Amino acid sequence: MISTVTNPQTKYWYQEKWSYTIAFACNNNRQMMGEELSGLSIKELQNLESRLEMSLRGVRTKKDQILMDEIQELNRKGNLIHQENVELYKKQTTIALVKKQHLLGMDVMRC
Repeated sequence: MISTVTNPQTKYWYQEKWSYTIAFACNNNRQMMGEELSGLSIKELQNLESRLEMSLRGVRTKKDQILMDEIQELNRKGNLIHQENVELYKKQTTIALVKKQHLLGMDVMRC
Protein backbone atom coordinates (compact mmCIF):
# COMPACT_ATOMS: atom_id res chain seq x y z
CA MET A 1 0.00 0.00 0.00
CA ILE A 2 1.33 3.45 -0.92
CA SER A 3 0.90 6.10 1.73
CA THR A 4 0.63 9.81 1.04
CA VAL A 5 3.40 11.96 2.52
CA THR A 6 1.94 15.09 4.10
CA ASN A 7 4.86 16.43 6.14
CA PRO A 8 6.66 19.13 4.07
CA GLN A 9 10.09 18.11 5.39
CA THR A 10 9.46 14.47 4.50
CA LYS A 11 8.25 15.47 1.04
CA TYR A 12 11.40 17.52 0.53
CA TRP A 13 13.56 14.61 1.72
CA TYR A 14 11.84 12.20 -0.71
CA GLN A 15 12.20 14.66 -3.57
CA GLU A 16 15.91 15.11 -2.80
CA LYS A 17 16.38 11.36 -2.53
CA TRP A 18 14.69 10.71 -5.89
CA SER A 19 16.50 13.63 -7.49
CA TYR A 20 19.84 12.21 -6.33
CA THR A 21 18.87 8.69 -7.44
CA ILE A 22 17.86 9.90 -10.89
CA ALA A 23 21.02 12.00 -11.28
CA PHE A 24 23.15 9.02 -10.21
CA ALA A 25 21.39 6.71 -12.66
CA CYS A 26 21.77 9.23 -15.51
CA ASN A 27 25.46 9.73 -14.76
CA ASN A 28 25.98 5.97 -14.50
CA ASN A 29 24.22 5.50 -17.84
CA ARG A 30 26.39 8.16 -19.52
CA GLN A 31 29.53 6.48 -18.19
CA MET A 32 28.31 3.09 -19.43
CA MET A 33 27.93 4.76 -22.84
CA GLY A 34 31.54 5.97 -22.66
CA GLU A 35 30.70 9.60 -21.89
CA GLU A 36 31.86 11.79 -19.00
CA LEU A 37 34.84 9.59 -18.12
CA SER A 38 37.41 12.36 -17.63
CA GLY A 39 36.92 12.64 -13.85
CA LEU A 40 37.22 8.91 -13.14
CA SER A 41 40.23 7.33 -11.45
CA ILE A 42 41.97 4.21 -12.75
CA LYS A 43 40.12 2.13 -10.12
CA GLU A 44 36.76 3.59 -11.20
CA LEU A 45 37.57 3.00 -14.87
CA GLN A 46 38.52 -0.62 -14.10
CA ASN A 47 35.28 -1.04 -12.19
CA LEU A 48 33.33 0.42 -15.12
CA GLU A 49 35.18 -1.87 -17.52
CA SER A 50 34.31 -4.91 -15.37
CA ARG A 51 30.64 -3.93 -15.29
CA LEU A 52 30.63 -3.45 -19.06
CA GLU A 53 32.27 -6.85 -19.59
CA MET A 54 29.68 -8.52 -17.34
CA SER A 55 26.89 -6.75 -19.21
CA LEU A 56 28.34 -7.77 -22.55
CA ARG A 57 28.63 -11.37 -21.35
CA GLY A 58 24.95 -11.28 -20.44
CA VAL A 59 24.01 -9.85 -23.83
CA ARG A 60 26.07 -12.47 -25.66
CA THR A 61 24.60 -15.28 -23.57
CA LYS A 62 21.08 -14.10 -24.36
CA LYS A 63 21.91 -13.69 -28.06
CA ASP A 64 23.45 -17.18 -28.19
CA GLN A 65 20.38 -18.69 -26.51
CA ILE A 66 18.05 -16.97 -28.98
CA LEU A 67 20.16 -18.18 -31.92
CA MET A 68 20.23 -21.75 -30.55
CA ASP A 69 16.43 -21.67 -30.10
CA GLU A 70 16.02 -20.41 -33.69
CA ILE A 71 18.36 -23.13 -35.01
CA GLN A 72 16.38 -25.80 -33.16
CA GLU A 73 13.12 -24.43 -34.54
CA LEU A 74 14.53 -24.33 -38.09
CA ASN A 75 15.79 -27.91 -37.71
CA ARG A 76 12.35 -28.97 -36.51
CA LYS A 77 10.70 -27.26 -39.50
CA GLY A 78 13.28 -28.79 -41.84
CA ASN A 79 12.49 -32.25 -40.49
CA LEU A 80 8.76 -31.65 -40.99
CA ILE A 81 9.36 -30.52 -44.57
CA HIS A 82 11.57 -33.54 -45.22
CA GLN A 83 8.86 -35.86 -43.86
CA GLU A 84 6.27 -34.11 -46.03
CA ASN A 85 8.53 -34.55 -49.08
CA VAL A 86 8.87 -38.28 -48.30
CA GLU A 87 5.08 -38.62 -48.09
CA LEU A 88 4.58 -36.68 -51.34
CA TYR A 89 7.18 -38.85 -53.08
CA LYS A 90 5.34 -41.98 -51.91
CA LYS A 91 2.04 -40.59 -53.23
CA GLN A 92 3.63 -39.65 -56.55
CA THR A 93 5.16 -43.10 -56.88
CA THR A 94 1.84 -44.76 -56.07
CA ILE A 95 -0.02 -42.60 -58.59
CA ALA A 96 2.58 -43.33 -61.27
CA LEU A 97 2.32 -47.06 -60.55
CA VAL A 98 -1.49 -46.99 -60.73
CA LYS A 99 -1.36 -45.10 -64.04
CA LYS A 100 1.14 -47.59 -65.42
CA GLN A 101 -1.00 -50.52 -64.34
CA HIS A 102 -4.06 -48.84 -65.80
CA LEU A 103 -2.29 -48.27 -69.12
CA LEU A 104 -1.02 -51.86 -69.15
CA GLY A 105 -4.56 -53.08 -68.46
CA MET A 106 -5.86 -51.06 -71.41
CA ASP A 107 -3.17 -52.57 -73.67
CA VAL A 108 -4.18 -56.08 -72.59
CA MET A 109 -7.82 -55.29 -73.41
CA ARG A 110 -6.86 -54.18 -76.93
CA CYS A 111 -5.20 -57.48 -77.73
